[in-house]
Amino acid sequence: MGKNHLNGKKFGKHTTIIDAAILLVKATEKRPEVTKISLGEIKKAHPAPQRIKFKEIFVANKVVGLELMVRGSVWVQKINIRTDDPELTQCELQKIWDKKKR
Repeated sequence: MGKNHLNGKKFGKHTTIIDAAILLVKATEKRPEVTKISLGEIKKAHPAPQRIKFKEIFVANKVVGLELMVRGSVWVQKINIRTDDPELTQCELQKIWDKKKR
C-alpha cells in the first residue's frame, strides 16, 4: 500500500486511503450532494478479490449517509459519507466501481 493522502473541506483529520478506494473517494468529493467524508481505519486482510459494500447510516430513523467498505486485494477500509441523497451517491459510486472493474 502506498502512502495515499487526501485533504480538503469535506475530509476529517484521518487522510490516508488505500489504493483501491482512491478513485471512489475522489469521485465522492466532487459530488454536490456529499457534505462530509470520513476515512476510516485501514486493516490488513487475507488476499481476496476487490469489492465494495454499502450500508446506510441512520440518525433519528432517517438515512443521512453511507458507510462504504472498500476491499482491496489485501487492505480493507471503511469510509463514511455524509450525503443529502444517499441513493444517488450509492448509484453513482457503484457505476464508477463497475466501470473500473472492466
